[in-house]
Amino acid sequence: MAIDIWCTRCGSHLDWEGETIPIGPDRRWQVSFRWTAAMAGAAVRRRLQVVIGAARTALSRLASEARARIKRPSAPRPATGRPRLPVPRPPALSASARALLAAGAVVMVALAAVVLSATAARTSNGSHPAASRTSAAAVPAGSALAAAVPAVQAASGVRFSTGSCQPGRCLQFAGEVHGLNAAAVEFSLGDGRACAAYLSRERGAWQPVAARCAPASQLAPMIGRRDTVHVPGNCANVRKSASLDGGVVACLGDGTAVTLDAGPNASAGHLWWHLQGLGWMAQDFLLR
Repeated sequence: MAIDIWCTRCGSHLDWEGETIPIGPDRRWQVSFRWTAAMAGAAVRRRLQVVIGAARTALSRLASEARARIKRPSAPRPATGRPRLPVPRPPALSASARALLAAGAVVMVALAAVVLSATAARTSNGSHPAASRTSAAAVPAGSALAAAVPAVQAASGVRFSTGSCQPGRCLQFAGEVHGLNAAAVEFSLGDGRACAAYLSRERGAWQPVAARCAPASQLAPMIGRRDTVHVPGNCANVRKSASLDGGVVACLGDGTAVTLDAGPNASAGHLWWHLQGLGWMAQDFLLR
């Protein structure tokens, strides 16, 4: 409901379409529902226009600020840490320099091999050289292996072969140990048994001294294995050096267990083995 005002100048009611209510002698008011709806719609439109205008203004301001930030140059960041120094590059080597370096490398490798061989040599009281092991598959003429084969074949009754064969049917090279003018060559039968030949070097030729076969774990004398002194009713001398001239440091009775850590050395017609922590003993007292 709204109040409609009488227009004095035009002599009529404004948008009159309702009931006339007498208010006073000079003025009259009308109630017009259509006019009321029109006034309410106008108020809503004005409010919407204000809100839309404010929104447009805010959006325009935000867009302007965004464009300003994009165009604004960023300030350079201050440098932190230490300045990087240029890394010098080595000059390129000439062909002659490269060849000289290669030759030096070869010499260094050879020297290293000599040093390692010398370091591997063990000495006991400065008198015995280290044993060396080889695993040759062939049988070089004049070698300790060539001299050991006939002796071991005679002791075992089994032939030697460099190829494959059934267990227990042939002897196969297992390794050899070299001392001073002496060697021990080991063979395997492939069935848990092993044989060894002991040789001395005289006038440049290898000569068999003894040969024996036993279970592989009990084959002795051999470096790194335990052995037993065999001298029934007596004792065997242990000497400072591998010769009969070496001073006696101990006398071990029959059945004494020992461990061999060097040998064999040949001297005065005997082969000598070094007993760990003791001294040298003739092989005659170590063979069963």
